[in-house]
Amino acid sequence: MYTSPKKGLRIIERNPFSLLSDIIRDHRELKEDLPPVIKRGKGPYVYDYDENRFLDFFLAQGSLTLGHAPPGITRVLKSWLGRGYSAGYQAASHALLAKKLFALILDGTIPSWKGYRWLFYDSPYEAFHSLYSLLELCGYTDQCAYLNDDRGRSKLTPGWPERIPPLSGFLKNRDSKDLDPKDFTSKDLDSVSCVILRPVNESKTIDTIKELAKRGVVIISDESGIEGYLHLRSAKELYDSIQVRIFGNWLASGYSFGCILAVNSLLSRVKVGMNRQIFERLLPYTGFPPLYKIKAAIASVIHMKEFGGIEGLIEKNRLFFSLLGESHFLQRGGLIYMKGTEKLGSNYRELYRNLLREGIYFPFSPQEPVCTSFAHNEILLKKSAPKINSLFDSFYR
Repeated sequence: MYTSPKKGLRIIERNPFSLLSDIIRDHRELKEDLPPVIKRGKGPYVYDYDENRFLDFFLAQGSLTLGHAPPGITRVLKSWLGRGYSAGYQAASHALLAKKLFALILDGTIPSWKGYRWLFYDSPYEAFHSLYSLLELCGYTDQCAYLNDDRGRSKLTPGWPERIPPLSGFLKNRDSKDLDPKDFTSKDLDSVSCVILRPVNESKTIDTIKELAKRGVVIISDESGIEGYLHLRSAKELYDSIQVRIFGNWLASGYSFGCILAVNSLLSRVKVGMNRQIFERLLPYTGFPPLYKIKAAIASVIHMKEFGGIEGLIEKNRLFFSLLGESHFLQRGGLIYMKGTEKLGSNYRELYRNLLREGIYFPFSPQEPVCTSFAHNEILLKKSAPKINSLFDSFYR
């Protein structure tokens, strides 16, 4: 049974450099809303400083596809960390990782290797940063639109994707404009040279995206979270329009990692008229992450394949959804979501605290997916589903 996280919260409160310590000092009523302070994780569980154990369905927003501290990955990391970080250097392992990724995540949807190129980075943030610099070298310097069909409104902005910091001076037009994705058409995006798409529902913008692609606008898919990847996977009509795909931490079992898959015809624009000056500008953005991250990603992809690949993970979610039922949950794009209601939106923290008391670690927001990993075996899922349903029933009573 969950006990009050006194020790963990004291660690936060006594940290003079923490924003959270300021907040809970000035607003004591918010103290109970803080998640527990985690000390370690193993398999499907996380443990806090008060020795509470939680069955984790947050999983770093779904990035921990193999669970916490998977043995095969930790062995690889320890081995390659001892050989040097190798940050910023070319490695032969890049080619091997590219092969593994094609086999795992592209799932036969791209028939030929010849038309695409992989670039690897330290993190999704670095991948986005480098992509914008690469696009600038290719001549795409107008506005960029970020279309997110789940969060209510999208941006026509110089704009950087959510969670991605701006790179000053890249885009010329600094104005912004909110758009409802159900209402806008390709005419609303006349000044745009790039569109970043993050499909989370079955996309409401397919026709617009197709029209933009015909006009030569670069279509970029944000799959830095597994949520974006799985939803794009079910939006097959978009595949032919997308020229760049960005992947994230979930390819390396949650360890910070990022990569770009770009159509070669796009990158060929930077190769036209290549000279030493352009080459020197290009090199920092071609992607040479530390070697241990490449090795961790290779090991992670191999393990995912052994467990049935992405289909195996989707099947795990299907099983859990069948155990939870449809009273409080729905399944979309291979992921499980809480059914949105007015009460859930305004009182979710109450339900979140009750879940924690029963040893269940859920996402921080009701809009985020409830995730499973390959470490969540069938017995654990069967035991936890009735407990979760009972807590939801009590919440709505």
